[in-house]
Amino acid sequence: MYGDLLHILSNGLYPSVLHRAVVNRTKHRLSIAYLYGPPSSVQISPIQKLVGPNHPPLYRPITWNEYLVAKAKHFNKALSSVRICAPLNGLVDVNDHNSVKVG
Repeated sequence: MYGDLLHILSNGLYPSVLHRAVVNRTKHRLSIAYLYGPPSSVQISPIQKLVGPNHPPLYRPITWNEYLVAKAKHFNKALSSVRICAPLNGLVDVNDHNSVKVG
C-alpha cells in the first residue's frame, strides 16, 4: 500500500510493485508488518512539481481512507481504479496487467 502511495505522489515515476516472498526452507525468515500511514483524511495526489503539459496527472486526488477502501475492494487493480489517464511517455502502469508497453 505504501508503494502505491509513492506511486501516486510521484505520478508514476516510482512504480509500485506487488510484494512477493519466497519461502526458504533452510533459513528462518522474520517478517514485520509496518502499519503506519498518513491520517485517513489526507488528500493523496501527484506532487504539483511532477505535473505539467507534457506530464498530466495520472491519478485523481483521493483521501488515504478512500484509497484503503479501493485497495480492499480491488487489491492489485487499486491504482488502476483511481487512474484518470494513461502515461504519455509510452510507459505503462505496472499494476495494470491488461496494458501493453509501447515502444
